[in-house]
Parts: sequence; structure tokens; C-alpha cells
Amino acid sequence: MNETGTSRLRGDLVLAFLLVLLFGALAVAVRQALGPLPLGLAALYLLYPYRGQPLTLRLLLVVIMFLALWILRRLGPVLSPLFVAFILAYFLDPLVARLARRGVPRSLAAAIPLVIVLAAAVLIFVFVVPPLVSEALDLVGQLPTLLQEAAQRVDPLLRRWGARFGTEGLLERSLPRLSDALRQIVSKLQGGMTLLGRGLQWLFALLSFLILTPVLTFYLLRDFTKIRAWIAGVVPLRWQSPAGSMAEELDTLLSKYLRGQAISAALVGLEAIVALSLLRIPYALALGALTGLMNFVPIVGFWISFVSVVLVVLLGHDPWMGLLRLVPVYVGIQFLDSYVVAPRVVGQRVGLHPAIILLAVLAFPIYFGVFGVLIAVPAVAVISVLLRGAMNAYRASEFYRASPPKS
Repeated sequence: MNETGTSRLRGDLVLAFLLVLLFGALAVAVRQALGPLPLGLAALYLLYPYRGQPLTLRLLLVVIMFLALWILRRLGPVLSPLFVAFILAYFLDPLVARLARRGVPRSLAAAIPLVIVLAAAVLIFVFVVPPLVSEALDLVGQLPTLLQEAAQRVDPLLRRWGARFGTEGLLERSLPRLSDALRQIVSKLQGGMTLLGRGLQWLFALLSFLILTPVLTFYLLRDFTKIRAWIAGVVPLRWQSPAGSMAEELDTLLSKYLRGQAISAALVGLEAIVALSLLRIPYALALGALTGLMNFVPIVGFWISFVSVVLVVLLGHDPWMGLLRLVPVYVGIQFLDSYVVAPRVVGQRVGLHPAIILLAVLAFPIYFGVFGVLIAVPAVAVISVLLRGAMNAYRASEFYRASPPKS
């Protein structure tokens, strides 16, 4: 590059840097009046003419990323039906593709599994959800009473230990505070459910969600092949081969894990409900549903559900006999899931170390709440595939394969 070109490049970089500083000062001054969207669009307008420079291109990518995250956060209630519809379409697409290969028109092939899923959802909401919610609310409401009964049972043992270790009166001092805290939590939960049920805005959002989700799912299922082709066509030609192989690996990994885990969780929940009902354990439906839901959480999910059931059994009329019946049943359910059901419906695991899975399960809820527990393992699996692809690209680069300098 000659001296004139170098001077022009330096001038462009200085100008871009000054524009960024000026725009930052302006954004701080008017951020409350305009908001992130106009500021982000203005930043794109100012930086786009200098997109040929590496630094400016990185700034453009950062602005686009933050602007997209802000839009997703603001449009979360609107985009949630689309997100759920995409998940349903992703689950049902293999069945639709199989029907289409047998000569069924794509629209009819998309409608058949969707109608089956909707019919199953209606049956669940009509016959399963009302008693499940009733048992769950009853269990939450009985927590203070169950705590009092537990305290009465362990009080003689605590008194005996207290006389030996000098902790007399510990239960009497701590029990009222814990009972009051539980009563406040229960009243807030029940009050929140009541207010939520009376809210017209919540009702409208629920109805729109229930109407939009099936419609969007149908159109996504019908055009799923076209959507995949469009996404593949957007990728630059030089990246299509590695991106295609990585997308295929991600699709295989997520499809096996998510579909398999859904089937496994449903079977575990059904087995737990039947077993707890036969053992005549209170709140069998709620505790069985909790067992199935916690099956999505690796390593710690089983123990959370098992400890919950054990606590309810210990507060029953014949706790030790109930515990002797419960332990082999739950061990059998876990054995069937781990060695019979999961290898068949889930297939190969995600290939992550148990310590990484445990850290992900503990870390993701900090940033994503309860939803983070469910997405922890799939998200870390996706990240591992992307990192593996990045490492393969790095090892194939000239920078990595260059010979060391001769001494």
C-alpha cells in the first residue's frame, strides 16, 4: 500500500473513532428520550459506510447483537408463541417428513400430527390439569400443618439430644418463625393465583397464545423444508460446507436429546403417578408430575423429586413402612429409565463430563431462572459443538499449520 492509501486509511479510522465518541456522548445525553432502538439504528447508519475496516465491522456486529437482544426482550410476549411453535415444529418435523415421503401432501402431513397433539393437549388440560393444580395448591396450603406434625414427631428426639448437647428450646424458637414464613408464602401464592385468574390482560394473552401457537406451528411444519433451504442459502458459499456439517451435527444431537428426554420424562412421570397411587401416598398426581418434570434436570433432578416424596411419606400415618415401600419403587423407576428407556429413546448422551453438566445446571438458573435448568444441558451441548467446530477451523488455518521459524 502506498503512502496516500495509508494516510487515507488512517484518516478513515480516526474519523470512525471520532464518530463513535460523538455518538456515545449523544447517546448518553438523549438515551431517556429516544431509547435503544433509534440509537442503535443511528449507530448502524454512521458505521455502515466504514464496514470495510475490521474494527468498524466488529463494532457493527456488536451493535447488531445488542440491538437484536433488546428487540427480543421487548417483543418477548409477542414472540413467545412463535418460539413455542418453532419448538413444536422441530419436534414434529420428522413425522411430517416421513408422511410426505409416502405421498401425503405436505399440508395434510403437517395437519395430521398437529391435530393429534392438540387433541392430546385438550384432554390433558380437561382431565389432568384441574386435579393436578388442586393437589399442588392443597399440598402448598398444608405445608404449615405438615411442619407442625413433623415437629411433634421429632420433638422428643430433639429434647433428648438437647439435654446432651445443650440445645434445648431450639425447636420452640425456630418453629414459629418458619411457620409464619410458610404461611406468608402460601398466602402470596394463593393471592397471586387469584389475581392472575382475574386479570383480563392475562386472559387475552393466554387466548392469543393458544390461538396463535397452533396456526404458526402448522405453517412452520408446512414450510419447514423451505425455511431450512432459505437459511442454508443465506450462508456464504465458502462457509456452507463447514456450516452444513455443524448444523447436521447440532440437529442430530438436539433431536435425539430433546425428543428422547421428553419421552423419558413422560414415562417416568406416568410410572411415578401409578406407583404412588398404588402405594396410597398422598398427592400422588402432583408428586408424580414433579418426578417427571425433574427428569429433565440431570444428576440432581431425581434427588429433588425423591426427597420431596420422602418428606411427604415421613409425615404420613405409617412413615417407616411407607418409606420401605417407596425406596425400592423409586430405585426401580430410576433403573428402568437409566438402563432401559433412556438408551433406546435418547440414544447417545451429549458427550459432556458430569462435572460440566452439574456446573451448567447450577449456573444457568442464575441468569435464566427456572427455564435455565431445562435448557442448561442442551445449551452447553450446542456450545461444545460450536467450540469443536471453531477448534477444527483453527487447526486447519495457516496460522496453526505454519512451520516454526528456522533457527
